[in-house]
Amino acid sequence: MFKFKKEHHFTIYFIGLALLSIGMPLSVFLVSVSQLILIGNWIVEGDFKNKIAILKERKSILIFIGVFLVHVLWLISTEDMKYAYKDIRIKLPLIILPIIIGTSCRLTFKQIKSLLLIFTGAIILSSLISTSILLGFTSIKINDIREISIFISHIRFSLLINISIFSLAYFLLSSHINRSNTEKVIYTISLIWLIVFLFILQSLTGIITFITTGYFLLLYKVIKLKKVYYRICFSLILVSAPVIIYVYLINQWNEFYTIDSKNIAELPLKTKKGNPYFHDINNNSIENGHWICLYVNFEELREDWPKYSNISIDGEDKRDQKIINTLFRYLTSKNLPKDAEGLSKLSKEDIQLIENGVTNYLYKDYTSLNARIHQTIWEIDIYKKGASPSGSSLTQRIEFLKAAFGIIKKDFWLGIGTGDLKKAFENQYKSINTQLDKNHQLRAHNQFVTFIITFGILGLFVILFSLFYPIIKEKGYKNYFFMTFFCIALLSMLNEDTLETQAGVTFFAFFYCFFIWGKEDKQKNIK
Repeated sequence: MFKFKKEHHFTIYFIGLALLSIGMPLSVFLVSVSQLILIGNWIVEGDFKNKIAILKERKSILIFIGVFLVHVLWLISTEDMKYAYKDIRIKLPLIILPIIIGTSCRLTFKQIKSLLLIFTGAIILSSLISTSILLGFTSIKINDIREISIFISHIRFSLLINISIFSLAYFLLSSHINRSNTEKVIYTISLIWLIVFLFILQSLTGIITFITTGYFLLLYKVIKLKKVYYRICFSLILVSAPVIIYVYLINQWNEFYTIDSKNIAELPLKTKKGNPYFHDINNNSIENGHWICLYVNFEELREDWPKYSNISIDGEDKRDQKIINTLFRYLTSKNLPKDAEGLSKLSKEDIQLIENGVTNYLYKDYTSLNARIHQTIWEIDIYKKGASPSGSSLTQRIEFLKAAFGIIKKDFWLGIGTGDLKKAFENQYKSINTQLDKNHQLRAHNQFVTFIITFGILGLFVILFSLFYPIIKEKGYKNYFFMTFFCIALLSMLNEDTLETQAGVTFFAFFYCFFIWGKEDKQKNIK
């Protein structure tokens, strides 16, 4: 019977890691297949005596597996076992990858670099596919810029992009790496493109993660500078950066709330056609500083709208919003009256945008960061005025956390159990009589809060110990790649349930294990 040599198993192991790297931004199926390849190769390779010896030597691997074991142990207090088993299946990479990567042959820096470049190539390919969708080169139609990420969630994609950006930055700038001029050009172009695309994607989580991680890395470099003059200059630049961002956001906020006066005595009584205006002076909704419910004549809109569009005035736009509401907001954004005159001043492009569900002419540029910030401020504004937060990326998260903290109060110490998360949120939303519609009644969108709900404060402590002990034991804090990844992961957990989806768990487990246990350890003679 043919038997693979050690080097053959290593080749298959490397291919499995490469396929996993490619699959994360491009194919959920490939992610699953690659892990099956890694598992099969690890079992066929055998040599379990040595692998067990490695686990005994590197107890940090077993400590990390504690994250998975907490999920298993808390099955004891679970009622919904079907959901629990599904959750356990999603979390399998947290036990599979540390054991396989931790007990397999160590990778040289050259091999790690190759895998990261393969991963980055897949990221760039995925970004180019997304760009082709944005530019209309495919048959895929989008109503929101974030829909161009067709393989995985745009938020998960943005985290992977961040990994590539900071990896490329190291390969380009590190004094420890020899680079040809061709490599420098390729790294530079790739780096610039990925940063540009990250802002095109408009994932606020990804952008904030990029800025924050980059800021801390620069701060660390400045502290390490030997010349005091350079240290002072760069420190001043770094201190001024948050101030500039703060001033920019304040200006956006103030611009949003630069509002027309609402002098009742000066409001016109009739349209240009001589029909009476309706002015709802008690409605405080605004768009670009203009009042949405002033200068309204429903009859003229109903009569003239069919001249411009085949969609009924009582129908819905392509985002399933009432088209009359979209029309109101769009006309107001251009400071046009909600009557026949206002309709007549809309271009064919304006009508198409309204039909597509675009509520403000500023939002027609999918790639505009200003528009994304403006939209976020608008969502906050209507939420404060009592509107439903459903569909709003930011304000619905406030509702998620309200429900989450209500659940935590009931089971603070030990939590509700691995499988009861969905049911607990359903009951809590009913209890607080939330304004969120059924489709938007989601979980906490904060991984640490989710841990407390599920496992209580005691379970959270065990998980945090399992995550941080290996970093200290293996000196991961000295590893640029690991610390960059870990910063990205932790920041994502503040705004997402990163470990509650297959893509998120795989992202976290792979890079954690890859950077902590995958590299060569020159200080320990581990076979």
